[in-house]
Order: sequence, then structure tokens, then C-alpha cells
Amino acid sequence: PAVAHRLAARGIRYARTLPAQDDPLSPIGKSWRTSFNTDTRQGAEAAMAAAGTTWRWHGNGDLYTETKQMPALVVDGRSGKEMFYNAVIAAITGWEDGRNDPLKAIRYGDGEELDGEAVAALIETGEWMAAHRVAFAWQSGDVLIIDNQAAMHSRETFTPPRRILASLWGEALRRPEGRAEPARQSSR
Repeated sequence: PAVAHRLAARGIRYARTLPAQDDPLSPIGKSWRTSFNTDTRQGAEAAMAAAGTTWRWHGNGDLYTETKQMPALVVDGRSGKEMFYNAVIAAITGWEDGRNDPLKAIRYGDGEELDGEAVAALIETGEWMAAHRVAFAWQSGDVLIIDNQAAMHSRETFTPPRRILASLWGEALRRPEGRAEPARQSSR
């Protein structure tokens, strides 16, 4: 609870180095070109400036980024409950490659590094989540739809290269005004 309180009060920032070219051997190997959908440093810088991200170019063309302060906890507009809505666990347990150390991937929103208690609590949370996860045995033709606001989700490790065939996102669909709930069948 103390760590959650500090995260809620101070927010979080993500720190990450993106490679100059896509790195299919890395679980976080999307290049800055792919991430910002541009081939130029100027295009990447414009996108980062618009998002409030700070950056530093490395001599080899890689790009260090640090996001603006973001909330670690948000209130679910549907239930009114406070929820953990971020990528902190993914970052601290998996953002690791030759450019990135997961223990340095998350900072408090004011820029200060996470303290040992926060790191330990987040790692413990990640371990708890791994122990209680639900996995799906995929078969050809399967489709899985997850409500990002209702369930945390992730993927297991994979043998590179990774191929994403589709990624769908957008605003949640709402029932049109005045439209009745679907009729329920009686069980008589």
C-alpha cells in the first residue's frame, strides 16, 4: 500500500533506449523509426516534443527517451474504482536487452529513481501476476478480444523473430442512446 500511495501521488515516467533499426532479437526492439513512424530524426523529435517526451541521441543512432509524468493509478470511468493502469510491471520485469535495464525503466514522475522498496514491490507484483495468470492454448483461426480497461494482459516469451499480423485498437464501443438492452431468453 505504501508503494502504491507513492506511485499514485508522484506518478511515473518510462525511460527507454530505442534502436536505430528494428531489432527482432529483442522483446522491446522496435526502432525509433517504427515507433514514431518516421525515417528522420526531425520527425521523431517532433513526435516526442508533441508527447512531452525528453530525449537524447546516442552516437550510434540509438535514441534514449523519457516520457512525461503519467499517472500510475487511474479511476475507471465505468466502476469508479481506482486501478493500476500502466506498463510498470512489463517494464520492470521485461524491458531488457543490450540497451535497456528493466530496473532503470521506471522512475517516479518527478524524475527520481524508484527506491528499493518500490522496485521490490513491483517485482513481487509481477511474480504474483505470473503465478495467477490465465493462458490460452491458441489454435489456427482463434481470435481473442481483451478489454484493456478490465484485464491486464501480456504475452509469454517467444523465439525471435516476432511477427504481429494485426493490432486493433480504438475507442470503446458504446450502446447507442435509447437502444434497449438485448432481450434475455427465459429459462422456463
